[in-house]
Amino acid sequence: MYRSESRIKFEERRQGAFFAEIKRAAAEYFAATGKSRYATPGVWLKGGFYAALVAAAYAAMLGGFGGSLAVIAAGYAVFGLASLALAFNLAHDASHFVLARRRWINRAVHEIVFALMGVSGYLWQMRHVGSHHVFPNVPGCDADIDDNGIVRLAPHAAWKPWHRLQHLYAPLLYPLATLHTMLVQDFVYLFKRRLANMAHIRHCPAQIAIFIAGKVFHFGVVLALPLMLSGRSTGEIVACYFLMSALVSMAFVYVVIGTHIADEASFPEIGPGGRIATSWAQHAVEASIDWVPNSRVAAFLLGGFNSHVTHHLFPTVSAAHYPALTPIVQAAARRHGLKYTETTFPGVIRAHFRMLRLMGRGPHARGTARLAPSTRKIAGHVAVAGL
Repeated sequence: MYRSESRIKFEERRQGAFFAEIKRAAAEYFAATGKSRYATPGVWLKGGFYAALVAAAYAAMLGGFGGSLAVIAAGYAVFGLASLALAFNLAHDASHFVLARRRWINRAVHEIVFALMGVSGYLWQMRHVGSHHVFPNVPGCDADIDDNGIVRLAPHAAWKPWHRLQHLYAPLLYPLATLHTMLVQDFVYLFKRRLANMAHIRHCPAQIAIFIAGKVFHFGVVLALPLMLSGRSTGEIVACYFLMSALVSMAFVYVVIGTHIADEASFPEIGPGGRIATSWAQHAVEASIDWVPNSRVAAFLLGGFNSHVTHHLFPTVSAAHYPALTPIVQAAARRHGLKYTETTFPGVIRAHFRMLRLMGRGPHARGTARLAPSTRKIAGHVAVAGL
């Protein structure tokens, strides 16, 4: 439980026509197809596929399929990446309560999938839905760009001399992201009473119990049982675990971080009275980056994270509908002259590291609207040919 205390206000009188247009078009899509905003059966089938991969990989982790070290290491790798795919495709929808109509189903799926990865789903949802989605890239209001002292992600963050090299050392830190979230960040957030725009944070006893149970469940499943049943040494199992953690960390970071922390994304100035000069919808477009948003392969693997602009504009709609809604958003953005940015997967990675290098130059370095050599601008629309 928390209360949002931010005094930041968007200028809703501007670009109101854009948001009205895409909401109307989305309503027409749902009316014409007879679909609801919740996940389709296809999402559940996809979830079943990834759950089967998790189960098969876990059998290998326990010594099945021959029990060789190579098989166990492969099992760990597939278990971690398939669990992440479940988070992308099921748990993320569940965090926004659009995987199923019944809230308890959303909560159960969300907590179980995140527990597989050792992360508190409850705390992740709190900052993701309660902070990031309300104020993406807004100084002091988006928990995802909080000043951490190690990597400078946004113009408002304090600059340190070592940030000059952050574009070089960040790749060495990113493989540790999952371990940091599990063992450090979750516990810090559990005891925080204020985080970005959220104040008076309190956790009920049931949530604290679920938090503890999730950590015990994770380490029991991925370390204790394999140690007891696989026949391999402690060092071998721990090494496999660290391999899995590094792969999951890099997959998550490189898929997600460039969708906002990029030199093409907007980091707004806060004006007098806490005013931002754009509407919330316009800011959502300009603070987010799409990469191959119309790719069926990316949608199957990532559950819509590549269609990030549409996700921020329609957070209470399942990712199953992004393929239909994204062209609506793209066309409306062009008509209203908004800076919509689309790139490839390599393009979004390059944009992220350009941002890191820019943020490392000094305390006054800010994001720019500089276009990468591979981009082109058409009537306010920035586009890169998809893969």
